[in-house]
Amino acid sequence: MTDFIDKNKVSSNILGFVISLFILSSILTTPLLLKVFLYSLSMVGLVLKVGIIKPIKENFALYYPHFLFVIVCIASYFIFAQNSPLLSESPQIENIVFLLIFFIYLISWNEAYEKIMDKLVLLTFIYLIFSLPIHFFYYESSLLSATAFFSDMRYETISNKNTLGIFLGLILIYSLYRLNSNLILYNYLMVMLIYVSIFYTFSRSALFISILGTFLFFLLNINFFKKFMLLIFSISILLFIFQISPSKYQNMKSLSNEQVIKQNYRYIDEDKIILENDPGKTFTIQSARYQYLKESFEGFIEKPLVGHGFTNFKKNNTFFNESGEVIRNPVTHNDFAQILYELGLLGFLIFLFLIIFQINLIFKRISHLNNLGLIFIIQITVLLISINTGNYLDHALFWSYLALSFPQKKLAY
Repeated sequence: MTDFIDKNKVSSNILGFVISLFILSSILTTPLLLKVFLYSLSMVGLVLKVGIIKPIKENFALYYPHFLFVIVCIASYFIFAQNSPLLSESPQIENIVFLLIFFIYLISWNEAYEKIMDKLVLLTFIYLIFSLPIHFFYYESSLLSATAFFSDMRYETISNKNTLGIFLGLILIYSLYRLNSNLILYNYLMVMLIYVSIFYTFSRSALFISILGTFLFFLLNINFFKKFMLLIFSISILLFIFQISPSKYQNMKSLSNEQVIKQNYRYIDEDKIILENDPGKTFTIQSARYQYLKESFEGFIEKPLVGHGFTNFKKNNTFFNESGEVIRNPVTHNDFAQILYELGLLGFLIFLFLIIFQINLIFKRISHLNNLGLIFIIQITVLLISINTGNYLDHALFWSYLALSFPQKKLAY
């Protein structure tokens, strides 16, 4: 019996490590082959752990809203596909299908949350310990990119480093939970390392959700007061040493944009401005994000019920230069707007049902989850805010955190 338990613990730890590697590889700029390999390895491990048919049949009542939403995405994609339905545009329909399968099996592994999050925190700590000094001292970079050093960081995109920032903002919540449970040097350094890394990505979305996540954790955990004061003091010291102010942050963000963008694009039609290298315009009607939101809303008004078809925002809003060459195929940078444009009111309501269903499930079982129930609620809140700042429906970040914020029937906590 003891040998069996030991073997089970070893296999669970290995599986948690593999899944954590897959999640981290999906965040960083890593070769597609490596991501596919880690995904396949994760799925094999999950199938061996929970079975093939059992998770699909027994847990259908727990994931049917997620399944229904993906079915709507698939139907919309193939019904409204323009030209040939190639499986290569973003958001990628094949990614959503494979990640739904991953989600179904992951929520069936009862002890998944802490097994995976502990490993993910450790892997992230190791990555940041190397990545931060390499970017700052070796590359002399003006930002922390998402490169895993498989590719030249000069070819990193703003969306990649923003995704890294969002991921760090999400993992910060669990790191705060660890710090609150056990105030040791490793947990303290992990939290501070994440704060510094989020700052260095110069992603305002990530900065906002990290501040929000910290305050939510503080408000929902009375015993966190002393640790919260320690973090505030530590961050204040860092800001004072490096003389960081709002204006200096704005200038540093501008420099990070210059490094990534290379050049600015302008169009004769002022409503078609793609990108201005001025962070101050991000929240104005002159920004590219505003234009994308405006186009998504106008597209929704044109076809309010079923939308224009999954992945068709990019196809319908392509930017060309004077020679007719494609320069940019934009996305909305907001999943809610993307769903409204592509799936219409039908898809939007199903997606809202998916989210409300999962939140309701957490609240129903919160008495069994203790402090982890609060972590799930904060994670879901932060995740919903995050998808207002980018497109993650076809990304492992979204589906992994949906699964990791999912309270299963049998809890091992």
